[in-house]
Amino acid sequence: PLSTLRPRPTSFPPFLPFFLPVTSTQVGRISAYISMAHVVTSRMSSTSLAAQQVILSAFYSLTPVADSLSLTGQSYVPSLSGRRLAVYNRRLLTVGVLFGVLMSAAMTLLPLLSPLMTADPSVRLAVSSASPCVARAFLLHGVVCAAEGVMLGMTDLNFLSAAYAVAFFAAPAAFLRVKRMRSPGTVDVWRVFGAYNLVRGAVWTARVAWLSRREGRE
Repeated sequence: PLSTLRPRPTSFPPFLPFFLPVTSTQVGRISAYISMAHVVTSRMSSTSLAAQQVILSAFYSLTPVADSLSLTGQSYVPSLSGRRLAVYNRRLLTVGVLFGVLMSAAMTLLPLLSPLMTADPSVRLAVSSASPCVARAFLLHGVVCAAEGVMLGMTDLNFLSAAYAVAFFAAPAAFLRVKRMRSPGTVDVWRVFGAYNLVRGAVWTARVAWLSRREGRE
């Protein structure tokens, strides 16, 4: 019966410590994408809008590849400890680097595939101009997702929520600087996103390295 699927009040308390940190993490992550969309739709030409749609189609097709690393970390990290955990974290980040290279290489093929998505030569040119920036952003995307999965698996939730609380304000501020440019294009917002991924990749990797060293000493 359906009544057996209804959650019981006693099942809520174990999840309450995760609610605020995980929610702030998701909101902080989404703020960057919303800010990017706002700048593109409010300030750029119809050609840039069309190019952004083509790029996002490819971007969202490839991001699940990196998201799988986050899910892997969340699944396996809680069952490990000590040196085994440190070794696993290092291997997962290494796989993240490999995935980033593969996704970046796939994104460099977008100019060749763009005729399948648009017949407008100006849109194809805009896609070709922005593709290198998107490819560079993808280089670190695997590491970002892998490290995030490790931190979630190790319940390092306070750090993640604090980091994304900063990102909630910092990412929109960076994108709004593009909006104030004289003639911004699609390439400009992806440069900002690449810098955003660079900061996340550096901070996340340093945090996982610190957590791994701490676990290795225990």
